[in-house]
Amino acid sequence: MTPANDPRRFSAFFPVLLGAATLVLGSGLHTIQLLQEADALAAQRVQQEPVLENAKKLRARLESLASGLATLANQGNASAKTLVAELGARGIAVRVPTETPKQ
Repeated sequence: MTPANDPRRFSAFFPVLLGAATLVLGSGLHTIQLLQEADALAAQRVQQEPVLENAKKLRARLESLASGLATLANQGNASAKTLVAELGARGIAVRVPTETPKQ
């Protein structure tokens, strides 16, 4: 028997084709999954924007209130001084405003 007619001889074409198809399908599925996750993250970001804006507004209001309290304390208001001291004792720093707030 010649090597070309040997029935035990295997071709590498089908295993290589199967491996290549597996790589292509696996990469495609991972790409689809990553795109879906990116869309989900973008949707979450859009949902969080109003909450973040509200938090920024609240923070601005609280900073305005704290700066007004510090201004009163610097002007000699005893109650404001007591509040600033209590807030400082609890670890909340009340900063004196560098410029007057616009009203």
